[in-house]
Amino acid sequence: MRIFIYLFPLFCCSLSLSWALQETLPSHFSEQVYVHMSKSIAVSGETVPFSVDIRQEGKATFSKMAYADLINRKGKRVTGTIIPLESGKADAYMKIPVEIPSDHYLLRVYSRLASSMGDENNYHHSLITVINPEIPAQSSQSGGEVWKENIAKNSIKLNLSKETLGQDEGAELTITASFGQELSISVSKKNPYLPAIKAIIPDTEILSSKNTELIPELRGHIIKGVVSGAQIDTTQVYFLSAHGEKSDLFLGKPDESGQVFFELGALKGYDFLLLQTGQDTLPFDMSLQHPFAGAPSEEVLKFPALKFTMMDKGALNDLVLSHAATAYYLAPKQRAIKPIITGFDADVAYNLDEYNRFNDLGTTLKEYVPSVMVRKNEGKYHFKLSNYPEDKMFKNNPLMLIDGMPVFDSDALGRHSTDSIEKIEVVNRKFYILDNVFDGLINIQSYHNNFGGFPIPKGVLYIEYPKIQSPLNWKFNTPLSEEEGSIPDFRTILYWEDNVKVQEDGKVKIKFSTSHIPGVYEVKVSSISPNGIQSWSILDFRVVAE
Repeated sequence: MRIFIYLFPLFCCSLSLSWALQETLPSHFSEQVYVHMSKSIAVSGETVPFSVDIRQEGKATFSKMAYADLINRKGKRVTGTIIPLESGKADAYMKIPVEIPSDHYLLRVYSRLASSMGDENNYHHSLITVINPEIPAQSSQSGGEVWKENIAKNSIKLNLSKETLGQDEGAELTITASFGQELSISVSKKNPYLPAIKAIIPDTEILSSKNTELIPELRGHIIKGVVSGAQIDTTQVYFLSAHGEKSDLFLGKPDESGQVFFELGALKGYDFLLLQTGQDTLPFDMSLQHPFAGAPSEEVLKFPALKFTMMDKGALNDLVLSHAATAYYLAPKQRAIKPIITGFDADVAYNLDEYNRFNDLGTTLKEYVPSVMVRKNEGKYHFKLSNYPEDKMFKNNPLMLIDGMPVFDSDALGRHSTDSIEKIEVVNRKFYILDNVFDGLINIQSYHNNFGGFPIPKGVLYIEYPKIQSPLNWKFNTPLSEEEGSIPDFRTILYWEDNVKVQEDGKVKIKFSTSHIPGVYEVKVSSISPNGIQSWSILDFRVVAE
């Protein structure tokens, strides 16, 4: 069996499509995915944190991205998210859609490499119960054979200061484990509608075709496009620009089968994508594919039905109240992330605030930037750049960008107002992106990275693409301030922390406080053994109303 893996050399800031094909075996790519959910029951619209740890032969995977999706029992994906990994790990979260009915849902976590192999053994499969007060559960399906009781237990000992706690009462949990052991810890409302089960996928013949292309995400997320049509032009350049707080540009050409790949590298934050070619026509011949795995097997979809009784009404109301109050008062905040550097070394740069402004960019370039030759032909602006290394003028137009978006209409750019433009950068030498060569570069930057009012050209496709998660700061373990102390406390997650290392005395002590929501809670501590087994220690306790 042959597998071809695409390796993507990076030139400048984009993906090289000069493939290095490497023959290897499927076993070399076997991954183990470990997940610890902060809780297994949630309300529609709620955001549920969980940890991800993906390994290959006991070491961190080389994949830089993980994928998580939520699948209903009909095999339809109701939501999905892209998760950046650091040394194979991530503090992730799943936003439960507001419109899905009450039911159990399949949570899958996997890498792009694993999904291209078609082997579900390289995925994590677990269930989460979703409560939607507007749409009741309707399924009567029974569980399938692949769902087995998850009873892998470890020697970690749990000791809680009290077995029964009151509302708003503090508690101390003592965990006894081996020195240096790494733990994931959650204290949350116990799910009474779902036993502790996991999917045990039988070994299957992987890779249905003899020649299968694997896409390793060695540096960051890879966006795949597919060009349709009877004849594929392998010289056609597609420009994909990503826009948000930062903007960046990526170029790609189709291979003989019509596949185009764009590697985002370190870029993780974007709001939307723009796809275009150098021609005036829209690039309708190419579609961007979503990065998620295909539908799970039928046996995996045979999970237990969700059933309620009238006795459950009070507990369900508590869950809905908890979500509403927690989302309002204790909503997580986006964590500060390290900024990335996009762009290049310009030969000349001009901050327009330092100059008297002309009305349009064409006049500004003519008057202030001597390395740009501005000409009008039949009343329309054209730009040519000085070629510094060869001491002559370039023959062709430069690549022109405004906030990372390519502009091929030089007259439209030249007539654009300078009111919202902050900076002009010029590269007066050949400018390379992959194997594409441009006669220099004019880069326009607006104050707010929003194109400065320049209209998106008609020959551009606006694309909404799945977002890459930004890390969040949760308030589960943070004491409330004096001002926050008066807010209603209806948390169902009382404590959540990942990557807790056991100290030399073999003890870990954590403190948490209960909320106003009574009922049965559970402490869950997971660890991963050297031989790759994820095991659990679980302790139940009760919170009673005063």
